[in-house]
Amino acid sequence: MTVRRPLRTCLGCRKVQDKAGLIRLCRTAEGWVEPDLLGRRGGRGAYLCPDERCLREAEKKGRLARAFRASASLRPGTRERLLALFAAQREEGSRPGDPGGGDGGGRSIGRER
Repeated sequence: MTVRRPLRTCLGCRKVQDKAGLIRLCRTAEGWVEPDLLGRRGGRGAYLCPDERCLREAEKKGRLARAFRASASLRPGTRERLLALFAAQREEGSRPGDPGGGDGGGRSIGRER
């Protein structure tokens, strides 16, 4: 039996990929967009490849606001946090702090409680 993995579309490059390889973003009640590393925050989520070009493209084309169906912008400092996450993911070749499984366990960088 084949195991189906959830697929999501990157806001930047618009490629459909395995959800485990993307970074989930969420919108706060104040309208700020932040990374949701544990994937547990409520509400709509949007996904980005761990690539600065995708982040730039999503911002440039207004895809954050469209994805959340409301005005949305990155909280000050969030861009730098995302770039650090992207770099960590490139170095490890998987999700930050995730030892190759892609199941979301054991993330250590930017861990949310």
